[in-house]
Amino acid sequence: MKTTYKILSVALSILLFSACTDLDTAPQGGTITENQKKETAANDPSKVAASVNAIFSRANTYEAFSKYHLDFGYPSVMITMDTRGYDFVSDDVDYNWFSADLLYLANTTTSAENRIMWNTMYALIHNTNAVAATIDEATTDTTAQFYLAQALGERAWCYFVLANLYQFTYKGNESKLCVPIITEKNMASTGVDGTPRATVQQVYDQILHDANKAVELLQKTTIQRADKRYISLEVAYGIRARVELSMENWAAAAADAKLAQKGYTPLSIAEVSKPGFNNDQNTSWMWDDILAETDRVVTSGIVNFASHVNSFAYGYANYGGWRKISYNLFNQIDRTDARRGWWLDKNGTSANITKEQAAFLKSKDAPIFTNVKFYPYKNILENKTNAAPIPYMRVEEMILIEAEATAMAGNATAGAKILENFVKTYRDPNYTCTATTPEGVQDAVYQQRRIELWGEGLSWIDIKRLKKDMNRIGAYYTSKNAIFNIPANSDNMNYRLPESEITNNVQISEKDNNPVIAAPSPVIDNTQYDVK
Repeated sequence: MKTTYKILSVALSILLFSACTDLDTAPQGGTITENQKKETAANDPSKVAASVNAIFSRANTYEAFSKYHLDFGYPSVMITMDTRGYDFVSDDVDYNWFSADLLYLANTTTSAENRIMWNTMYALIHNTNAVAATIDEATTDTTAQFYLAQALGERAWCYFVLANLYQFTYKGNESKLCVPIITEKNMASTGVDGTPRATVQQVYDQILHDANKAVELLQKTTIQRADKRYISLEVAYGIRARVELSMENWAAAAADAKLAQKGYTPLSIAEVSKPGFNNDQNTSWMWDDILAETDRVVTSGIVNFASHVNSFAYGYANYGGWRKISYNLFNQIDRTDARRGWWLDKNGTSANITKEQAAFLKSKDAPIFTNVKFYPYKNILENKTNAAPIPYMRVEEMILIEAEATAMAGNATAGAKILENFVKTYRDPNYTCTATTPEGVQDAVYQQRRIELWGEGLSWIDIKRLKKDMNRIGAYYTSKNAIFNIPANSDNMNYRLPESEITNNVQISEKDNNPVIAAPSPVIDNTQYDVK
């Protein structure tokens, strides 16, 4: 008999390290029922804590679904999504574990990369369902309200990511098949009955339900989060703002983005004028993942976010797997913008780095346009302990959402002013937004998003929602086999559901999958690069 999600058996044994908690074991042994779990949670919500903590396994899943060094939880999904775009430039070399995604060879049903992403996101969803199954949405207990908000907010984000990987954006594609929806309400029956692909509309309805409920619960609870792994009320507003932006619910997106900014301010010009993004104790970071030095992804040395992205840390990045900025985007950054120093220029220099840092990069033969945005844990050059926190949401993004959504809701002047105030105050004192139309402001905001959020796992969602062609001409990809110009409506923009899902889910067959399409063919880039 087929069973839905072969991942569940794998996830339970490998990923969900808190699957057996105080809620699962009866006093005399054995396993208690779901109703008993709810009763126990209602009497003592603190017993749900271990299951809530399992949600934060997102950055701690060392090779959970493969023996590949690109398998380390949600941060690997972030790198995958950025790699698929045109601003997060890398090379097709042995030290780039994300080469298959770079070359668009991972869209197949059998690729390890596809399987890792699918399993990672659904395992996280399973964690959230385990919490949601024990708490009544109508609970009045503040601890239970806080815990349930964590589960629903995280689940909303997981389904939003899946929707952007396995189908086109919301607007105009509402009736297309997206991904299966598994919640606490149907998870017990999926093993026998299977779960069909829901439509894009149905998936977004679920996302909004979860996000709305998370906001409602966090408005009620008096519990304060212990650290930034948890979802606060402002983060919940931020998640919902991201979703509403993709749905083109402009006024709602602007309102939520504004609410999300409460209590936060952007990093200053001084703060972004040096390598950093390795400490969440600031007024900008809203949501992130905190790693412990003892976490397996950290003790591995190289199977983690910093290894693959951080040019100054110990790992793959400075052994050939460099992450660089697009040539054409770099050249559009004004010389008075502090962020221009986040990357080496055509001479291999940056105003943001010290002589010691420059010498280190030179010793490693760092190529031009290499990023120097991120710095290692505890500010130790070439630190072999890659335990720096990983940013998921910053207030700068919320300001940019507010600017775009305000303009697209009909007030281009106000949107342009929000954008200009942010950039002029916190990034480039000489910046002026000259756009006067909603679409013009949207374009100006997108330009700033490409710069500001580079390397933070959001670029692919922007490419999808804005229906951009995936055009790498002019980006200076030195691997000629990685230069593509893929139309926004190409089926190459979507992953196919993994073979294991088709095989094991009785309600999904091959005919229900995304279309088979050949990998794109590289194109010739005749750009005259000024890199000498």
